[in-house]
Amino acid sequence: MNAALDRNRTPSLIPWIRGAAHEAAAIAWLHPFPLLVFPGLFEEKLTAVRRHHHQQNVIRSRTEEWLQLAF
Repeated sequence: MNAALDRNRTPSLIPWIRGAAHEAAAIAWLHPFPLLVFPGLFEEKLTAVRRHHHQQNVIRSRTEEWLQLAF
């Protein structure tokens, strides 16, 4: 998780990365070999978090453009 936080330059994404790590850990501990499952699961969760964050930024920028046009 620390490597993912170090590569991240967006402060607003940090809580989401931590949440992804916690969720991946919770799911991994349900398997017989959690330490083998965790890294792949965390990468999947991290990809989903980044995709969601990007989509939210796109929506925010569109909304700002529309608001500027409205006023």
